[in-house]
Amino acid sequence: MSNLKYFLILPVFLILSFVGLAFFSSYAHGIYLDNVITRLSSSAGGNVNIKELTVENGFLSQLRSYKVEYMGKKLGFTLMVRTSFYPLYEVNEFMISNISGELIACPYCEYKDLEIVGGWKVNYLKNSYEGMYHQSGSNNSFASTRDNGTLSVSGISGDFRGTFRDRWIHFGVKVDQIMNDNPATKFNTSIKFLSGDIDVYADPGVFRVDTRGLSINKYESKNVSSGEKIMMDNAKISFSTESTGNLSNIDVSMGIKSFEHANPEWSNDFKTENNTFSFKVSNADQSFWVDFSSLLYNLVHLDDNAGKFNFGILENLRRNNSVIAIDRLMLVSKDNRGVLKIEKGSEIKFVPGKKDVKDSLDLSLKFVVNDAFINDFPDGKKYKQLFLNNDWFVQTNSKDEYLTQLTVKFGQCTIGESILEGC
Repeated sequence: MSNLKYFLILPVFLILSFVGLAFFSSYAHGIYLDNVITRLSSSAGGNVNIKELTVENGFLSQLRSYKVEYMGKKLGFTLMVRTSFYPLYEVNEFMISNISGELIACPYCEYKDLEIVGGWKVNYLKNSYEGMYHQSGSNNSFASTRDNGTLSVSGISGDFRGTFRDRWIHFGVKVDQIMNDNPATKFNTSIKFLSGDIDVYADPGVFRVDTRGLSINKYESKNVSSGEKIMMDNAKISFSTESTGNLSNIDVSMGIKSFEHANPEWSNDFKTENNTFSFKVSNADQSFWVDFSSLLYNLVHLDDNAGKFNFGILENLRRNNSVIAIDRLMLVSKDNRGVLKIEKGSEIKFVPGKKDVKDSLDLSLKFVVNDAFINDFPDGKKYKQLFLNNDWFVQTNSKDEYLTQLTVKFGQCTIGESILEGC
């Protein structure tokens, strides 16, 4: 009879143990979640605001939703998390929606239909977690059309993992394709297969991001009106950034296997290969990458603006007193293996006390270029003559190599000793 009693008690004991350990997971989940929210908010200097919208408690389950904002209107989204609790274990399903913000704004972009879904598991014995995410919707694609412009994104996916002991979260990132038709510039742009690894560290007062080889397999942009086109193959970027409060210090390394800029109005196309670029940025906010992209775009498309650079895109850098120090830039022309280099010590910075961006800009870029590169450059004969006339010439290191310097200071632009009109 006593044996029968034990057989009856054992299932009850197992059920109570299961439920008790599952309730412990629920308790640990609350502590873990509060710690994550507190750490993210404090590491970003108060720029990350996470507000709980709803909470629904069930038996060994929970549903929560949050409004997440970064720097006010810079970036925002809604996060919904459904959690199921098991003994020393939990399973989470999540959805990110209502994505918006100035950092990702464009005239024709509506992100209301873009959703990221996925899930992660937490093991409280190992104090670790791991998960997956992907783009929702038919065929894992998203498209926005407004004012005749379109943006489409397809194939967002990846994984993430980490432990509670350290503060690093590893993300794997993959995007199959991004396509963009811009009616203002008449350029159709395609980015194919963006992938890479990102590590994020969040601790009170410190936020770090390290990447290992974010790469774009192919970039192509064509002007449907003029026939101009820009193409890149195997572009890679790695960067390390550390933020304390509102501003960051960033180390950047870039490489492009091949680059081509073709324009029917030029004497020849501009083709380079095995390009490298590395630089350091200090005192930059999280708008830096938007500003940096705008800077590159303006340099590539100077012809579209009568050869004039839009200094207004540097306003964020000026306001933060940012400094870009160039360690290395080298372009190698494809046809004749010519070389253009920017020497270490070149930098972009701003003079305090001035309100106008152009007047406060203090830019100094020291170039070394040889005949072969100038000859491969569009309308290269015209530019070579400027060197031979000593208008752009500073000194020479050999019979076919020239050293010159581009400067912008107090609103005046010079190359070599020559003032650039209309700068």
